[in-house]
Amino acid sequence: ESSLPTRVTFLFVLQMWTKTASQEAGERAEEIMSRMEVVSTYQDEIRPFSNAYKLAFQCWHTSAKAGRIGAVDRAARLLDIMEAQYGRSTETVTTDKGGDDDASDESDEETNVVDDIFDKNMNLKKFCPVLLRICASSRQKEDVSRAMTIAFDTYNKMVQYGQKPSVHTFEMLYTCVINYLEHYPNEDKSALLERVYNPAKEYGISRGELVGRHKQSQLTLS
Repeated sequence: ESSLPTRVTFLFVLQMWTKTASQEAGERAEEIMSRMEVVSTYQDEIRPFSNAYKLAFQCWHTSAKAGRIGAVDRAARLLDIMEAQYGRSTETVTTDKGGDDDASDESDEETNVVDDIFDKNMNLKKFCPVLLRICASSRQKEDVSRAMTIAFDTYNKMVQYGQKPSVHTFEMLYTCVINYLEHYPNEDKSALLERVYNPAKEYGISRGELVGRHKQSQLTLS
């Protein structure tokens, strides 16, 4: 039997890094992705597709939660690379046959390696919600300003993609603002929060609901 690594090998290693609670998870994921690109020059089926990128984003989420400074910038750069490679179409982008899938930002579930081995759907809409979670998990003083900026840019990108924001979207934006204000309490709190409340109101989401969900999430973390 061949001793060459298979697609499943790479995906399981990526998935393991998502579960490590390590600051290094994101960097290790990018190293694995680079290795997949190299191996794909003689094993085309190894080329990283949707599932590998999703796991890489989840690894950067792991790094951000572990306090890795700069994780949010690295994750945002990964999305930029994907846009450059696959385009910024609001339509489904696939490298092979395949249709659109659920790009809802409520999809917090982890990527299932076994079910998604050959998922080649590169619809970039589904990666924006993961980036929002990375922004909300970036709580270090060195990161909170960039995290908030990237979060609002990502929200605008979702709207451009025709992706309907949900209460979860605005909860992540709200969390980014709160994270920022915790480190910079002298900033204009009202003006910053209105950047979340006003668009949320257009989708029927009240400020009370956002505040309540945020408090509940903090209780869950404590």
